[in-house]
Order: sequence, then structure tokens, then C-alpha cells
Amino acid sequence: MPREYKLFYGGRWQTGQSVAEVRMPHSGEIAARCHMAGAAHLNDAIESASTAFPAMRALSAYERAEALRKIARGIEEEREDFARA
Repeated sequence: MPREYKLFYGGRWQTGQSVAEVRMPHSGEIAARCHMAGAAHLNDAIESASTAFPAMRALSAYERAEALRKIARGIEEEREDFARA
């Protein structure tokens, strides 16, 4: 069964305006379903980022770097899924 990838912003997973199927080129099999953002999603994500900005700005450079390292580790752990999709 293909994995489904929703949008993540504002601290929650969001359902997109539409869903795109990603197919394997050699078989045509559906590899993943990716939710696609619309204008309202974009506006909500910008609003969420604007709201979070003061708290992130208040962190020290070390704390911000640690947050980015944590994100990078999460991406690294999911690298196979990223490669497939």
C-alpha cells in the first residue's frame, strides 16, 4: 500500500486541496500519494511561521542549530521514503 504524505505546518498534519499520485517509472505502480497545497494552505503556513518567528528568534544560535540538527536527523531517518517519493 502506498504511503500518504500530508502537509505539515502549524504543528499539525494537514489534508491538501488535492492529492497527487507518484508512480514508479518502471512499473507504473503508485509509490506514494502526496497532498498538494492550495492558496489557503500557503496563507495558513505563512501565518503559522510568522506566529512562531518571535519564539525562534529568542533562541540562542546554539538552540536554533540544535533544532535544525534535529530536523536533519529526521530527514536522514526517512531518506528511503524521500528517495521513493
